[in-house]
Amino acid sequence: VLTMNSVFTLPVSRTFTINPSARLILGNSLTLNGTFTVNGIIEMGPYVISGTGAFTANAATSVLRIGHANGINLVATGAVGNVQTTTRTYGAIGTYIYIGTVAQITGTGLPVALTTGSLQIDNSSGVSLTQATSITGTGNLTLTNGPFRLGNFNFTLAATSPLNGAPFGVNKLVVTDGTGQLIRQIPAAAWVNPYVFPIGSSTSYNPVSVSFTATTATGNLGARFVNSAHPSIGAAADYL
Repeated sequence: VLTMNSVFTLPVSRTFTINPSARLILGNSLTLNGTFTVNGIIEMGPYVISGTGAFTANAATSVLRIGHANGINLVATGAVGNVQTTTRTYGAIGTYIYIGTVAQITGTGLPVALTTGSLQIDNSSGVSLTQATSITGTGNLTLTNGPFRLGNFNFTLAATSPLNGAPFGVNKLVVTDGTGQLIRQIPAAAWVNPYVFPIGSSTSYNPVSVSFTATTATGNLGARFVNSAHPSIGAAADYL
């Protein structure tokens, strides 16, 4: 474990690599004018990594512990979030942990299609999804603490992607009070019943649990919380 409490500048033509199982903890800002590669764990806190160099985290062993309110972002988004270097590469096979102390957004740097990569929400103030995102392989979504707010974007889990963190509740859930849905792929066979959708609003936990006994093909099932009567209920005054 290396803790960097002082301002540090990596010169041009120099290389800094965090090896697998190694951990770097930032206690201050970091300027990268060389090449910085994350093959292990980096705890960024609220600090900024800037400079004219290249930041790369695209290994299966890459773990980004993201603490900035604006998450991580692509170069096209601008100098926003934890990483603000001239070149930035984020892989679909690493682990992204949002662990801020204030409300966060995921940012455009979170890959829109994680394969074996995983996403973990660990922020009591909540994390909001910036764009529609899916886990397409064996990666997982883990809800450790706080609300994961989808807003108007869908979050999709493949049939091979587990949803971890139970027991869920009002302080650990997927908030779906926009148009975005939590979507789970259901296989044609070998179901892992029940399929839990730990959804709700900013003030209530309203989960859905579905089990299957027969399907004819693989398909997707989405759920979101709607705080109103279903339109098919007509003019009934009482409804669930």
